[in-house]
This record gives sequence, C-alpha cells and structure tokens, in this order.
Amino acid sequence: MLQRGVRAMRVLRASSVGLTRPAASRSLAPNAARFSSSRSRFPAPLVASPLLQRAGLFAAAAASTSAACAFCSSSNVAMSPVAEAAVAEKAAGQQPTVVLYQYEPCPYCCKVKAVLDYLNIPYEVVEVNPLTKKETQAFTSYRKVPVCRIDDEVVVDSSAIISRLRELVVAPTTASNEDEAALAEEEQWRQWVDQKLIILTPPNIYRSVPEALQAFDYCLTEGKFTPMERRLSKYAGAVVMYLIAKRSKKKYGIEDERQSLYSALDSWVAAVGDDRAFLGGAEPNMADLSVFGVLRAMHGLDTYEDMMRETAIEPWFSRMTAKVGSSSRTASN
Repeated sequence: MLQRGVRAMRVLRASSVGLTRPAASRSLAPNAARFSSSRSRFPAPLVASPLLQRAGLFAAAAASTSAACAFCSSSNVAMSPVAEAAVAEKAAGQQPTVVLYQYEPCPYCCKVKAVLDYLNIPYEVVEVNPLTKKETQAFTSYRKVPVCRIDDEVVVDSSAIISRLRELVVAPTTASNEDEAALAEEEQWRQWVDQKLIILTPPNIYRSVPEALQAFDYCLTEGKFTPMERRLSKYAGAVVMYLIAKRSKKKYGIEDERQSLYSALDSWVAAVGDDRAFLGGAEPNMADLSVFGVLRAMHGLDTYEDMMRETAIEPWFSRMTAKVGSSSRTASN
C-alpha cells in the first residue's frame, strides 16, 4: 500500500495540478444510562503503534489499513496505565474535557462524534490540515485522525477513543442469555461496518473527480488555514483520494460501487427489521451509532442523496438523527 501511495504521489506530480459545526453544550446524563456496548478497545502509549514511524504526506496516507480514508485510522489497541489510573475518578460521572482533532467528513471521526453527541459529552473540534498535520505535530507523531485529547490524555484511533469514552459512562453490568445474544449481534454488525460498509465508502464518495472535489469542499471553510493551504488541501487531497478509491475498487472486486452500497444498506435495514426501532431495540447500540456515523459523513454529497433515494435506509436514519440529537460540539477551530 505504501508503494501505491508513492505511485499516487508521482502521478500527482506528473499531472502538475495547480494548487493554491454551531455549538450546543449539554449534560452527560440523559443518554448515558441508555448507552450499551460489548466492545472494549483501549488507548495504548503512542510509541506502541508501528504507524508512528511512517512519514511523508501521501505515502503515509496511502499506507493506511483503513479503506475508508487514507488519512484516517481504526485498529486494535490496549489500555494505557494513564487510562487505568483515571477510570476510578471518571466513574463518578465527572464530565471530561474533550478536544477532537479531525477532518470534518472523515467517517471514523464521524463515528466518534456520533458517540459524543449521543452521550451528550461536550467537545471542542480542531480541524487538521490533511497534508501537513501541523495541528497535532506538537504532541503526537501519529499521522492520522481522529486524535482526541481527553483531559490530559491523548488517545488515537477511533475505536480506542470510543472505548475510552465508554469508561466515562456508567453502563449496565448485568447480563442475561438474551443480553449475550444481543451483544453478539451487535459485535457482528460492528465488524460488518469496518469490513464491509467502510470499504464501500471511498469508491462511492470519490467515484469521480467532481465527486472527490465535492468531498473536499470542507477544506475551503473549516479550520484555521491560509487561503493557499485551503486550495492545496482541497485539490491535492481530492486527486489522491480519487486515485486511492480506484485502487480500492479494484482490490475488493467492486464492479458497481453504488449498487454494492445499496445492497449493503438493504442488508442493514433487514437486520434491524420492522419490529424494533434500532438494532439495539428501543435505543441505539454501538452498531447503530457506527453505521449512523459513517452515513452521516456522507451528508451533503451525491452519495448521500443517491442512497436515500434508492434504499430504505431513510426511516432508520431519521430515527437515529432524532435520537442522537443536536451536536454537543462547543467550539470549532
């Protein structure tokens, strides 16, 4: 994948391409008691990640194991001593101070934001320059997003961040046979998100150069970038992701990206069924939030409009939108 990223950079150079959300602070309590999940992934010391030694702009981006975003990441990590020491203090329900370093449309970042919003945890957002990563260089050599500051702790990787946030919420500890079956179903569909749904994301949102540019329009408005940085991020990022999306489509044998996405969403709707509002029942579980986060990342894009028109996902998505509620984001930088 690294070699592919290097080739993508060479293509970019050869082409000589010319380059130049409102806050609503809420309490932690309302959704905390309803939140449920079986999956635990915890933050490790940053030096534990082999990704940290990978440098370069597009080469490092293309080396990502994430099929959804070459600049994003999701993987398995273990709990750090800092996190262990903080569990007892946070179990009392004290609101953490959360700063999320992100790209606005990144599906992994949107997964984290869906959990923060659902749990009513206030958080500040810092938009990261997708090419330079200058916003996070001062405190981590991790080259992807999301990166999250939770009080004095730096947590990388979306799954690790979500697991750390779960530790700050009082969750039910009892389990019955029925609960175990529900948790197994939840885990199955969480894996489906990472192994199926997210794989279909880049071939769809970066399907053509115009759609890739559309996906990077956020660079022109989000974050504190110079005019040159905004244009460079939009055009260079769009070209790189368009090339990577084409390779992903070939790698996974995706013939028709739209139809594959529609089929995947139909499978999800069938799994939820007609007898329950969410996969988690009356309340969303982690699988619901994961799917919702990925789909919400497509909002405003052609892919979003197409999937709402061509599939039966809209009723579930509307219920999730109402349940997650307005953003608990307090500031954007």
